Amino acid sequence: MGRIGNRYSKTLCIARATLHILAVFCSILFFPISWLLKLLGIRVFVSGTAIGHFTIEPETYLKEQRLGRIPKYKSILFPPFKPVISRHPWKLNTCNDYLTHLWKQRFWVITNPLIAFLLYPILGGPYLKKPLFFRKHWLFHQNQYWELKAGNRLFDIQAEYYKKFPTFSPAESMLKIPTADEEKGRKVLSQWGIGKEDWFVCFYAREPGFYDFRDAQVQGLRYADIDTYHLALQEISQRGGWCIRMGSPNTKPLSTKLSQIPRIIDYPHTEFVSPFMDVFLSAKCRFFLGGASGITLLPGLFGNPSVVANLVPVNVLPPYPNDIGILKLHYSQKKKRLLTFPEIYKTRLGMSHENRDFEKAQIDLIDNTDEEIHEAVKEMLDRLENRFIESDHHPQLQKRFMDRIPSEAWSKNCCARIGAHFLNKYADLF
Repeated sequence: MGRIGNRYSKTLCIARATLHILAVFCSILFFPISWLLKLLGIRVFVSGTAIGHFTIEPETYLKEQRLGRIPKYKSILFPPFKPVISRHPWKLNTCNDYLTHLWKQRFWVITNPLIAFLLYPILGGPYLKKPLFFRKHWLFHQNQYWELKAGNRLFDIQAEYYKKFPTFSPAESMLKIPTADEEKGRKVLSQWGIGKEDWFVCFYAREPGFYDFRDAQVQGLRYADIDTYHLALQEISQRGGWCIRMGSPNTKPLSTKLSQIPRIIDYPHTEFVSPFMDVFLSAKCRFFLGGASGITLLPGLFGNPSVVANLVPVNVLPPYPNDIGILKLHYSQKKKRLLTFPEIYKTRLGMSHENRDFEKAQIDLIDNTDEEIHEAVKEMLDRLENRFIESDHHPQLQKRFMDRIPSEAWSKNCCARIGAHFLNKYADLF
């Protein structure tokens, strides 16, 4: 069996190397067409397979265009496909096929495998130096929004955008749910008992299940206990709202503690789970209660705010103006105390998504408590109802926290707020 496996691996490597050489040849062959497309102002935008990247990166690109930071190119969104040599060759490999469809409102989106196969050598050539086909090509938008380049980072562009266009609302969002699709989604809501006049909040906590076991080993620090949302969900229910849990069908069903809350839906364990409903619910919720995961960016794409708890690393804050964030605390086993946020920012822990960095530094991450999440949700509800009373010292605390973020950090110009209760409680840490 081992010999057969080795033989298969060698054959696969030879086949991929052959395709690599073929791609180089084709990119040179189609160089004149590629050059002509460049002169015509055609640009290609490639985004990753994760929902957060596939949400925020194309949107930031469009905002750059609207700000006049880059020319308004004729833009092609080239979503990822499965490799030619795989079990499902050239199958669309996006995180959400319906979101891919919605991006057609703003881009020419390539979703047909045959068209993608034919255009690949044209849009991907000339094939230069790097083995990764898309990285250095002149038709591709070059700005990497997560790079540490002051002024060009995602948060810098978002801040500049909302300074010039301050309205953050569904009416001003980049994407819209078509009328026919909205009616389809409303039918599902009605089967749950949610009427047109009712409102709902989506909630989500990252846990093992969506990705494979390696996710827990590498990025398990981003997990959280969904039961800590109990008080917050009760608050939403008591104010007349519905609570819809989001996530993969691989997630564990809600505990009895949560499932007994009135007007709560465990959506991943219903018959209505689909890429469409994932997007529809995020687009129509009053706000989203989530954690350190890309799905919390999806509501913002449609002009809806989020409460993001258990943020880690501390350098990745929510990007939208009406968002509220609260962060995981860092307890140092060496110093026998909580680290201040300036101390965290001075180390690589402020940027790290990997468990091993925290283990090596002997840092224990402390999740937000039920009370802290509850207070953040109360603040969001009160702000949406225009009855939040801000204390006199809160703006100063907010400014002090943001001033402590170093200039080279991703979220230096973050538009979001840190929760008022969290700021008051941990003022001594910043």
